[in-house]
Amino acid sequence: MSVPAVVPLSIEISDRGVGLLCLAILIALVVRTALVYRATGRFPIRIKPSDSVDDYLHFVLVAVLAGFFVNLVLLRLPSWLAAAPGTTLAALYDIAGPFAVLEQPAVRLVGVVVAAVGLALGALAQHQMGASWRVGIDRDTPTDFVRHGLFAVARHPIYLAFIGVGAGLFLAMPSALTAAALAVMIVTLGVQARLEEAFMRTRHGEAYAAYLETTRRWL
Repeated sequence: MSVPAVVPLSIEISDRGVGLLCLAILIALVVRTALVYRATGRFPIRIKPSDSVDDYLHFVLVAVLAGFFVNLVLLRLPSWLAAAPGTTLAALYDIAGPFAVLEQPAVRLVGVVVAAVGLALGALAQHQMGASWRVGIDRDTPTDFVRHGLFAVARHPIYLAFIGVGAGLFLAMPSALTAAALAVMIVTLGVQARLEEAFMRTRHGEAYAAYLETTRRWL
């Protein structure tokens, strides 16, 4: 009895594919922001100068997103400008500090899958929050206490999804720049999660205190 040959899985994600993934992430964020604004008349991404630690963290997160964006631009710019291999422009990506040991098709494929799963879970969690979705603490307009769906499993599934997206982008574009952006993202979202929990406890009292006891912060 002959044994069927095993066909090796050979899927390579091009730099253009990584760029399209980043575009999909941007579109998902813009669409959800527009839907919440249409439902509430309020812009859900609260970034404004103030003395609040929470608002300073927003600027840090913007810097993190800028880090991933700059890395993508450095990666894709030679192709966009049709630069010939070996030119100074083609070597521009060296500024990002690429990790050559991780620049493997399998690693990039895992990164794209992880980022795509994170994007899907984040979109689902945002949908489950509905008009209550915010980036940051909205002290001016009370929002509902959401505890169903993914929020019954983790207190901050959206932030967890963001970390998944960041980890996936790091694997898809492994460099010192994306590693730094991911590390700062993890620390910042951890601090932001704790600030939001303290605020929600003052707003929703014993109901939220009970939620803290029964639901993990992450998983």
